[in-house]
Amino acid sequence: MTDVIDGLISLDDGSEDAARDAVSIMAFKRAHFLNGELVLKRADTGDVLGRCDPFIPTNVDMGGTVKNFDAIIDHLTKLADQRKLQST
Repeated sequence: MTDVIDGLISLDDGSEDAARDAVSIMAFKRAHFLNGELVLKRADTGDVLGRCDPFIPTNVDMGGTVKNFDAIIDHLTKLADQRKLQST
């Protein structure tokens, strides 16, 4: 079993790619948090490999949580863009 909120990480080696990987992980976490259900399928066949039951977050400020996800994604995107400029 994988904890899709706390179990996914991106190690930062200072590169643009590392920052973009972190953006992807945060975008995935945001989407999972808002959707509440995760289904893992094979890309080539569409066969379901696994799934988790939907959940409904409780005692959560959804508006604030989404704002936080968006702020982190925006920050990491700008960081990736800065790193791209520095590497050229």
